[in-house]
Amino acid sequence: MRPIREAIQKKRAAGPSMGLRLLLYRFTMVLLMAAILSTLMATGVLSHLAHQLSGALDIQQRNTYAALDSQMDALTAQSMAMSEKLGKELDAFLAAKGIAFDELNNDPDTIAELEKRLYTPLSNTLGAASCSGIFFGLNVTANTSLPNAEDFRAGLYLRYSGLQPTVASEQNVICFRGAAKTARSLQLQMHNRWNPELNAALIPGSDQVTAYQGARLADGCLWTKRTELLDTWEQVMLLCVPILDGGGTVRGFAV
Repeated sequence: MRPIREAIQKKRAAGPSMGLRLLLYRFTMVLLMAAILSTLMATGVLSHLAHQLSGALDIQQRNTYAALDSQMDALTAQSMAMSEKLGKELDAFLAAKGIAFDELNNDPDTIAELEKRLYTPLSNTLGAASCSGIFFGLNVTANTSLPNAEDFRAGLYLRYSGLQPTVASEQNVICFRGAAKTARSLQLQMHNRWNPELNAALIPGSDQVTAYQGARLADGCLWTKRTELLDTWEQVMLLCVPILDGGGTVRGFAV
């Protein structure tokens, strides 16, 4: 019995346990933090900090909007310039061939030849613009006898195989849509879900742009809402611009 009494006396003499001391320490810290917060609220320090944070966030939001507007304006200007080049190259090609625009229908070889000629302004714009891809669609098709042929558009779609934080010249460009003959002649790698033509029914705003009858190209431009790009992992916003011939007739769209 004596050893037991001595153990009890030693435990009592040791004071509170480590767990109890830790609990008391935490409780004291909570009380201290509560006191500090109460003091800050009473003196108005917290409201001043909240006001500063709100002001900083407001400035950041305005700067972000300004940067986005600037980028959209730049893309619009680049797309309009490309559309004008495509229209001029189209007129020159038809004049050299001595054919009318509608005669391109059901003529895949001539369409492929035209796409190859229009590749340069398309590729140059892609290299200069901050976008993931670029394409044009003309109001003709290689086979008018196919079902839903009215939705098919001969055209060329170039895009980057993967968006990398590098300059455009270091990224790999692939052919997503376009005539196989064109891609081979330009030594372009084809996307694993490549198709020879574009389906205008799947391109938001294409009908509205091709129906444009105004005099100013800028008035025919259309930014679409964010949409999922078919057969890819991407979600994109599209800028559709009409392609006009020398007489002002809409012959397709550039995106």
